[in-house]
Amino acid sequence: MKDIQLRRKEAKSILQAVCTLLNSGGGVVKAHIKNQNYSFTRDGMGLDLVNSLPGIMHLPHDYLDFMQHKDYFFVFVKPLKPNQKGPGITTLKTNLYRRINSISDEVKVANAVQLLKSRTDPEEKAESRPSSPGKIVCNETLNECLSLFNRDWLAYEETFCFTKSIHAEVKLTPKEKIFPKEKILELLPQTVSAFANTDGGFLFIGLDGKTQQIIGFEAEKSNLVLLESEIEKCIQQLPVTHFCGEKEKIKYTCKFIEVRKSGAVCAYVCALRVERFCCAVFAAEPESWHVEGGCVKRFTTEEWVKRQMDATAVMPGKVICCPEALYMKPFSQHEGYEHLVRTELGSLLKGTLVISKSWALDLGLQEKQEVIWDVLHISQGQSPDPVCLCPGR
Repeated sequence: MKDIQLRRKEAKSILQAVCTLLNSGGGVVKAHIKNQNYSFTRDGMGLDLVNSLPGIMHLPHDYLDFMQHKDYFFVFVKPLKPNQKGPGITTLKTNLYRRINSISDEVKVANAVQLLKSRTDPEEKAESRPSSPGKIVCNETLNECLSLFNRDWLAYEETFCFTKSIHAEVKLTPKEKIFPKEKILELLPQTVSAFANTDGGFLFIGLDGKTQQIIGFEAEKSNLVLLESEIEKCIQQLPVTHFCGEKEKIKYTCKFIEVRKSGAVCAYVCALRVERFCCAVFAAEPESWHVEGGCVKRFTTEEWVKRQMDATAVMPGKVICCPEALYMKPFSQHEGYEHLVRTELGSLLKGTLVISKSWALDLGLQEKQEVIWDVLHISQGQSPDPVCLCPGR
């Protein structure tokens, strides 16, 4: 296929379908082949799919089978096995960013779970408290950024003393006469997410990172008022997840600094300070889907986070027993064992608990009087785990 963008778009459609079925118990993807000369046995899947599949799942050939029939390409998707050490659901993009060196880097699914869990740690959260705007920062780069941010005006082609870093991002808009509102708004989601999820930072738009010079962009004051409103709307609409009770909003400060040439205002620099967020900020909803009610639905950020965080264990108190008549009788005969089952066994991987008064009796053997219950824990992807409950234990 000569059109690279179209090829990537179609590959992403297949990846989205595979992702959806993996999160929904499996199924079949059926894709029409437009290229009449295509042969799966000769040409394979194409590098776009081959290179992308390992990014969304571990060992894709354990879960996927491929076949061509006439002018259709089929992907057979097997149910995704729960993995105690793996992510809860398949995801194309987390849309969760953090700063690494001088770039805003998307956090991969496995690392995203670690990041989210770290934000539930009280000590980590105490360290993540954002500093007040006037607080003196020891980091040299932050001090340089803060000094520039607090300036009332800047000189055209004046040099600045810092470079891109974990705390600083600089961008130069195109030298076109068109007001660069769209370009500026495109930068915000990933940059704000990255700074908010790391240690905060500064974004300066209108600075040339190559020459270390202040250039700015041309704009009318009325355009700046509109842009400031659009920036606020963009930032406050970013998806966030909270593990705390404060439910704070994203904290930031936006200003436009005049750039003067020969004493007259010739341009502006957009300066944005983002403070570290208490929990986690996403650039957009995670790209992950599932089938619900016969329709493909995208997970909300809250649903996605919950599925990832709760992927490995049933929380205590969430043991579901049925039928009621059978499990209430042994509970009534042995005081305290209902609490034991709901707490101790509730920490096991998601699965089924098969409970019997005695496996020996079930098999026609002699009953052991010291055994109150025999329990078999069955979880997909794990070996059955037998447990015995005895008096005094």
